Amino acid sequence: MNSQKRPFAAIFSSTLDDAETSKRQMKDALYTESMVVESLDDNMSDKISPYQWSIESDEPTQFEAGCTSFSNDEPVMSDLVTVDITQLSHDTLCCDEESGNGEMLKLGSCYGTADRSTRDLEGRTITSSNTIDILSNVSSRSAKTRGQGMRYTMLEKDLFTYRFIQGVKELYEFDRANTPSPHIRTVQRYLSKSAECSTEGKLIIKELKEYLERNRYPLAICWSEDATRITGGIEYNLNEDKLSGLVAPIGTNGMPIMNLFKCSSPRKVLADIQDNPIGRNVQLCMAQPICMDAAPFCILYNCTNNKFSTTDVLNKWNFVQAEMDKEDIKVVCMATDGDSRFIGAMLKKMKLPNHNDNPFGAWFVSNTNNDSLCVQDPTHLANKFRTRLVNQTKQLILGRFQVSKIHLEKLVRDVSKDQHGLAEGALSDKDKMKFRPVEKITSEQVMSSLDQHIPLSNGTVAYLKIISCIISSYMDPSLSPSHRIFNVW
Repeated sequence: MNSQKRPFAAIFSSTLDDAETSKRQMKDALYTESMVVESLDDNMSDKISPYQWSIESDEPTQFEAGCTSFSNDEPVMSDLVTVDITQLSHDTLCCDEESGNGEMLKLGSCYGTADRSTRDLEGRTITSSNTIDILSNVSSRSAKTRGQGMRYTMLEKDLFTYRFIQGVKELYEFDRANTPSPHIRTVQRYLSKSAECSTEGKLIIKELKEYLERNRYPLAICWSEDATRITGGIEYNLNEDKLSGLVAPIGTNGMPIMNLFKCSSPRKVLADIQDNPIGRNVQLCMAQPICMDAAPFCILYNCTNNKFSTTDVLNKWNFVQAEMDKEDIKVVCMATDGDSRFIGAMLKKMKLPNHNDNPFGAWFVSNTNNDSLCVQDPTHLANKFRTRLVNQTKQLILGRFQVSKIHLEKLVRDVSKDQHGLAEGALSDKDKMKFRPVEKITSEQVMSSLDQHIPLSNGTVAYLKIISCIISSYMDPSLSPSHRIFNVW
């Protein structure tokens, strides 16, 4: 019988104080073939089999572990590895350096066959640059692992969980059929342990504060909200014993009334379904930290049938402001789309127009003593300008010039793309929510090409410059305050 070459590792999930428990966990770890890593000792002629093990120690916190390999059908005992329980952290392998059997390995949550590249990846965050490295590492380990012995690091689980969230079940199953990936139930279990489900209609401000403090962001946010279309349906929430998908009435504070659809009896369930409409939209409220590259935080969501008033919006904003003040979080501004109810709430909240005397002259109608700032979401605003441009049912006139989509179509058709970088897809009105087409049509290349090659396009160029000024004033971090005001004005 040829010498079997199998790697060895002792992997622990937590620090253990009880020696008997330590020995038992050591035994389990050694017996499990999947829980292995390669030994770092290049001078060892044999690899240790995880099926044969030996533990000998009376010390409460320290013991020696050894495994055997087989050579010519005879068991050969390997060098003993001294393991100090007090030095073990989460999923850490400790080896006695004096015995020449390796070094301390910090594996994070890697329970599978790992190598140096795995350890190099551990502790990093997922970025576009190391995603390929993570996936290739998983693929190479998967080729060496038999059956269900594959284990994944925390970083890898984070990546696959993100893919599951983004693509939902169907796309993840397609990915798994073509690439090495954890089973979908593994990802779902990991997601349920790592995340908490927020309740519909609940304002989660304490969690927001924890998020800001954990990332060392200032306790200041920009509140933004918008509704998006969904496929309506009624579902039963097993964990909370209630129905979801129905539109709850709005309370006096502007918030949806919670816990209305408890399934206390079949009669109540039928009454709730008959008396309340199914939500065809979901209202999302996001808190954007006042910090560069900070991810927004979903602080509130609820089903809606789009039936609410300006007063409801104002009541909700006042309630949110009061709750934020309790946690010392400052709401710098409110941002929404161009819905007339939100615009009306903005005007009332900012007390516009203000015809009283102010230090900036008669043309300035804002209230200078107002701490609340309301803005229209720049992405929505720029998209509405683009939608108006590509809509040919109505004409746009600026002075003596016409603003028309025809000028851009003529530019795409008659001038090579290397001069303007524009394609016909950017002029389509099928998807009104894409922001990338707005950036393309407002580029300097497009506007200069229109000036040079398309006659009588002055109005279209001026219109595109207006959109460009709106985008840069709100979204370009390099602009000075005076330059921003100039662009907005």
